[in-house]
Amino acid sequence: MQKDFSIKQNKFILMICGIEGFLLVIALIWGWYFKINPLRIIYFKYSHLFFALFAGLTLCTVNFFVINVLADFIGFFRNLKEVYAEMTEIAANITIPGALFIAVASGITEEIFFRGIIQPQFGIVVASIVFGLFHMGGKKVIYYSLYTMLIGLYLGWLLVFTGNLLVPVIVHVLNNFIALPYMRYYYHKYVK
Repeated sequence: MQKDFSIKQNKFILMICGIEGFLLVIALIWGWYFKINPLRIIYFKYSHLFFALFAGLTLCTVNFFVINVLADFIGFFRNLKEVYAEMTEIAANITIPGALFIAVASGITEEIFFRGIIQPQFGIVVASIVFGLFHMGGKKVIYYSLYTMLIGLYLGWLLVFTGNLLVPVIVHVLNNFIALPYMRYYYHKYVK
């Protein structure tokens, strides 16, 4: 009989609040100390909104393709799919409102820190590496961490291309908001 390692939504949200809250405090202190204000590069522009929605849906499509198609042919993605299947347990009890809260909290906080604070100071590559390391949790999760570094490069490029931190924030939020319910579905359909 397989054990259910899923965690309750409230505990997961509290964990996310703790992690993202800590990251936000670090971002605020770091930004204050080095006089970096990521809020100055956040502004609303309709063309950037549509671009962000397109870029976010593109990222979600690539993620789906990687997990569900390329994993059958390429070893790296096969390993990534195994990690993904293990990670789906954390989303097993996530509701749509819970997924929205987590997506918004992680998307805003992580983009402020990685693209708004780290990237201007150390560049896109370092910000992407640190972003990937932030998503690492164990030996097997190295595949997810490496893949997340690539996503970090994509998010960093979006900031460089538009000059607007709101674009990677929207892409990150949209990606997480779509991924969490999909992970719940994936867990209940294929893992459990």
